[in-house]
Amino acid sequence: SIDGPMYALPIVISSFLCHFNVLPVYGELQKPTRRRLKKIVIVTVFSTSVFYMILGTLGYIYAFDQLQGVQGDILNNFDQGDVVMNIGRAGILLTICMSLPLLILPTRKTIYRLYVLCHGIATTGGDGTTQETQPLIADSPSVATDDLTEKPVPLVPHVVITLVILVLAFYLAFSLPGVAVVWNIMGSTVGILISYVLPCVCYIRIRREKPTTDWRKIGAWVLLVISGSICFVCSVQAFHKLGAMVYGVLVA
Repeated sequence: SIDGPMYALPIVISSFLCHFNVLPVYGELQKPTRRRLKKIVIVTVFSTSVFYMILGTLGYIYAFDQLQGVQGDILNNFDQGDVVMNIGRAGILLTICMSLPLLILPTRKTIYRLYVLCHGIATTGGDGTTQETQPLIADSPSVATDDLTEKPVPLVPHVVITLVILVLAFYLAFSLPGVAVVWNIMGSTVGILISYVLPCVCYIRIRREKPTTDWRKIGAWVLLVISGSICFVCSVQAFHKLGAMVYGVLVA
């Protein structure tokens, strides 16, 4: 059945979502070149793929013949009284609890930045475009001195945004049926958009002056159409399955 691979595809895409680390890595290289960066990306993705395949295969071999099958969270396939696995569960719990504040920091700043930009557009009637306030590469000069991203969030928005993020996170954690659902929805929507759709759109925009016969531009269009179609199909399937899990009915 195509249903299983289509459900797993967004999760696989999410596991390789590392685009935002490319520029920081490039900035940290002593002698940054495109060749060295490409080599780092290839080695990293290849080694990660091998690691994922080994762990995935071992997990499938362990649990494929169990009554409930291989769970979205492989820890659910182990006995609740297993001391070793309980230590692993405690380690994951500690990791998540310690990493949540680190994830809230950029999320809160981004939400506040979007609010300020949208408020500025509504107030001034502008088009929402701004100058570059931070260089993409650490060694490149900045073109603006007013760095909005470095301004601290005022106290009231700081508290309100933080509480909203925490309440929403805990609500979803307790209400959703499993972690695989979260990864599937995230991969179907944001994951595919960030990994394929937006890069293709940006590339086509950058090369808009090139002729339509340019093979790189054609490739970007092909990838955009395919990834956009996959994003739509996987998103529909993800929410379809979520409705079936939560309400016990199929979403029309």
